[in-house]
Amino acid sequence: MLAGFPHYFLYFSPMEQDIRLQEQRFLSPLGIATFNTMQQAFIQAAQEQPNLMLLAPTGSGKTLAFLFPLIQQLDPNSRSTQALIIVPSRELALQIEQVFKALKTGFRVSTCYGGHAMKLEKNSLGELPEVVIGTPGRLSDHVNQGSLQTEAIHTLVLDEFDKSLQLASTSSCGIFLASCPRCAATCSPPPPPWSACLTSSPLLLPPC
Repeated sequence: MLAGFPHYFLYFSPMEQDIRLQEQRFLSPLGIATFNTMQQAFIQAAQEQPNLMLLAPTGSGKTLAFLFPLIQQLDPNSRSTQALIIVPSRELALQIEQVFKALKTGFRVSTCYGGHAMKLEKNSLGELPEVVIGTPGRLSDHVNQGSLQTEAIHTLVLDEFDKSLQLASTSSCGIFLASCPRCAATCSPPPPPWSACLTSSPLLLPPC
């Protein structure tokens, strides 16, 4: 650990470049020994490519695959929301939240979806959690009302995004990217158009 970083954050220091050591620290709270072949391939690609799309069968471990590079990119010294995960349903949002919390990283997560108390979500977002998970319609409400701070978001994950497009208009989905200046204005090459995102896989857009 680097001096100045609280011991309870899952922060990978320059001394921990060995991917195996990082992998053990990440997976140990779940009682898993190692990533599977698909997860290893995605994590390796995330170290080399700016924009990624992951296609894998349901139940193959896509959530862990995209959470590992996402958590690597979080800054424990930054009091800000840094990553946004957009999902089509309450069930998937809660599932990802459960996995994230089980990792015991020390980073905070807030989950937003229709049918959940708006006041509770606003209070949670006001604490600037490092990661926000939510459905398009509810996230759009928070962006429009100013309760979701997007200025520092540098990583955007679109999970099962074809379903999100089926349940919400493309203009509604576009609100998030337009409101995240680090994702919308500085990525090179730019993120693909919504019409290219018709896939049932996570799309990881790392920091620009």
